[in-house]
Amino acid sequence: ERLREVEWQPFKDACVAGFEAMMSAHLVISCLDPEHPATLSESVMRHLRTEIGFEGIIFSDDLDMKALADNYSAKEIARLGTQAGIDCFLACKDPSFLFEFFRELIHNAEEEKITHLALLESEKKLTHFRDKHIHPVQSWSTAKNIVGCAKHKNLSQEVDARYRANV
Repeated sequence: ERLREVEWQPFKDACVAGFEAMMSAHLVISCLDPEHPATLSESVMRHLRTEIGFEGIIFSDDLDMKALADNYSAKEIARLGTQAGIDCFLACKDPSFLFEFFRELIHNAEEEKITHLALLESEKKLTHFRDKHIHPVQSWSTAKNIVGCAKHKNLSQEVDARYRANV
C-alpha cells in the first residue's frame, strides 16, 4: 500500500503528464520481486505497465553498474531484461561486456526466448520516439562530414578490432 501511495506516485504523475520514456533502476522491490532488481524483474515491469499504465519506452540504467555487473552475467541480464520488458538497454563502460551482451540478445532471439513480437513492439516504440524527438542539428550531408571525422573513424576501427578479437 505504501508503494502505491508514495513510491509509485511520481511514476503515475509522469504517465499523466505524458512522459514517453522512463529508466529502470537496479533496486529490489521486495514486495513485488524479492529475487531480482527492477530492471530484471518481469513482475515490477508488468506492474509499471498495467497498474501504473505506462506505455512508453523503458530504458535500463547502465548494465555495467555494480548492482547488476557483480551479480549477473551478460547472459542472465539479456534473458531476464528482455523477459521483463526492457525496450532499450544501456551499457556504457565495458566493450567486452557489450559484445557478450549483444551476442546473448541475438542468441535469445534465434532461440525465440525473446519473441519476435516483443522485439517488433520495442523497435516500433523506439523508432517513433527517435522520429519524434531526435533531429539533426544540421543537414545530413553536413552531419556526415562530422560523423566521419578522423576521431570517429579511429574509434570505430578500435571497436571493430576489439569485437573481432572477442568473436
